[in-house]
Amino acid sequence: MTAQFAKEVGLLRTLAQNLISKPSPLGQITQDFLRTEGLARVSRQADGLIAILRPGHEAFTELSESIIGQFPAMERGTIFANFQTELFDFLATSYVGRDPASIGAAEVSALHDHFVAWFAKLASPRRIFVPSVISPWSAPRFSVGPVVFIFVEEAAQSEFYPRGDPSDILSRDGFDRMLQLMRDTHSNWLACVPIQGCEHQRAEEIGALAVDLAIVALQLAPALGMRTMSRLDARRGAAERRTLSEGHGYYNAGWTKMEPGLSIGTGTLADILRKAEPLITAVGVCVRSFVTGCFRFPNLERAWCDAAYWLHEALAEPLDSIAVAKLETAVEVLSRMRRMTH
Repeated sequence: MTAQFAKEVGLLRTLAQNLISKPSPLGQITQDFLRTEGLARVSRQADGLIAILRPGHEAFTELSESIIGQFPAMERGTIFANFQTELFDFLATSYVGRDPASIGAAEVSALHDHFVAWFAKLASPRRIFVPSVISPWSAPRFSVGPVVFIFVEEAAQSEFYPRGDPSDILSRDGFDRMLQLMRDTHSNWLACVPIQGCEHQRAEEIGALAVDLAIVALQLAPALGMRTMSRLDARRGAAERRTLSEGHGYYNAGWTKMEPGLSIGTGTLADILRKAEPLITAVGVCVRSFVTGCFRFPNLERAWCDAAYWLHEALAEPLDSIAVAKLETAVEVLSRMRRMTH
C-alpha cells in the first residue's frame, strides 16, 4: 500500500466511524440543529438524514483535498464545494454502517475511479456568454485572446445564436432574455469565452474572470472613459448620477451620465483598438493562458493575471481610500513578479 493510499484508507476509516443516519427534523435544518446534534455536515435523503459527526469533519476535508490534489485537471476544473457534495453523496451510499476494518486500498482505488469518471462526464467544452458594459457605441466585433466581444444588436445574427434546431425553443428564449436584459441595463456588449476541461459552474467562473482580464486591455489603452468598464454582474456604478443639495432655501439638482465608454464617441472604438493592437495582443496571450490553464511561464503569467485583476477592481472602486489599497495590491503582485525574474 502506497503512503498516499495508507493516508486515505485511514481517513475513510475515520469517516466510516463518524457517518450516521437519523430521522429528518420536521422543519428546516438550521445551524442550531447541527450544533445541538453534534453534526458537521448533513444530506437529506428520502428516508432520513445522512450526517457526518463533528469528529469526522476534519477527515472529510483532508480526504477531499487529498483526492482532488492528485488530479490537476480536476483541481482546475471543479468548484471545490461541488466536489465535496459529490464525495459526501458517494460516502452516504457506501459507508454508513460500514465496518472500518473492512476498508483498504481497493476502496480508495474505487473512490479515485469514481471521481475520474464523474469529472470526465462533467468536463465538456462550453462557451460562456458574459454581458459587459464597454461602450454605448456600436463597433465591429473584436477579440482579446480567446474572448470575443460583439455588439448587442449583432448578437442575434451571430454564429453564437441558437438556430440549429428549430424545436430548441428554450435555448433561443434564454438567449433572447439575456439580450433583452442587456438592452434594459445599457450593457451593450456580449463577451463569448470558450472553456474546456471544466464543469459548468467552474467554467462560468473562469469565463467571468477571463472577461475581467480582457477588459483590462481596454483600460490600459490610451483613451478616455475606460475606468468603469466591467461585466454586467460585477460591482459598478449607476448608468447616471443625480445629486441634490439645499442651501438658503433653494434646491440645486444635478445630473451626469456615467456610462463607461461614453466619451469614446461613435465610430472610434475600432480606431482605438487598432492603435492599441500590440497591447491587445500581449494581454490576449495572458488571457488565453488563463482560460486554458496552460501557462508558458506559469509564475509570471499568473502574477500578471492577479495584478491585472486588482487593477481592474481598483479602477472601478468609487472610494479613493479603497481604490488605493487595491492599486497597492496590484503593484505588490507586480513587484513579486519582477523579483522572480532576477
